[in-house]
Amino acid sequence: MNKPELTIYKIGGGIIDDAAELAKFLGLLAAASGPKILVHGGGKGASTMMRELGLTPQLINGRRVTDAATLDIVTMFYAGKTNKQVVADLQKLRLRSDEGGAQAPLTDQRVVTLEQMLARSKGHILLNLDVKDAIYVQVVDAVARAGMQHQVIVKAEAGIATPPLAAMLPFDTVYFFPILIKAHGTADLAAIATAQTRNAHPVAFELPKMTAAQLPALVAVSKAHNVRLMVNSLWEGFIAGYGGDADAGRDPDKVWGRLYREGVSIIQTDAPEALLRYRASLEPR
Repeated sequence: MNKPELTIYKIGGGIIDDAAELAKFLGLLAAASGPKILVHGGGKGASTMMRELGLTPQLINGRRVTDAATLDIVTMFYAGKTNKQVVADLQKLRLRSDEGGAQAPLTDQRVVTLEQMLARSKGHILLNLDVKDAIYVQVVDAVARAGMQHQVIVKAEAGIATPPLAAMLPFDTVYFFPILIKAHGTADLAAIATAQTRNAHPVAFELPKMTAAQLPALVAVSKAHNVRLMVNSLWEGFIAGYGGDADAGRDPDKVWGRLYREGVSIIQTDAPEALLRYRASLEPR
């Protein structure tokens, strides 16, 4: 499964100091599609804090230079007051529907932080944390602070040379799913899955887009090691020939029922209510 391209945006202190320009930039940032990271300066406030603490900001050609003596202060200001203000300004904006983008309609939903999302969902729902960058330690740390290690799913990609991730920090403290990847489309997915069970016990394997012929070997690994299989039925579905959400809307047994009967016990869908109704229809049987 191809990851969406991550875009990094950088703004300087001049924008941080100009409330109108900052609001304009954040509006453009919110409208941009795909995962994104914002790197920001601290503006004049960092220099002001240094002077209040009896330090002299070092300037070269009019630009502040952070030396060893002022690094901790600048870090504290950027990660504290400035960061919180930028996040607060972002949270004033409304999210766009679906995957976003300038053409997507605005919704009434606002940007939330991970901590806020954890607090709102605690004790209610299981969260699938689809981490898009190498910030697993920070994410799992936030989960631990919220006391939700057993209420989230964390996933990371695993190839044939990847060590067993479920036995490693921070993945060994949460429900962890290796995402089996197939470099150049030729990888032996069953071999990757088997390698991920060596002295480790992941909760499930997330399967990539694959052929129907690859499923039986993965089911055998799943049964041998008591690890569940997760498949997406998003769009046209991730197993060729099985169908996706649109097909399941017409005949849920043909798609979701077939997946379940053939060894898949976790299904990711954009139609969760329909899947729950279908599951409920099976319970009396």
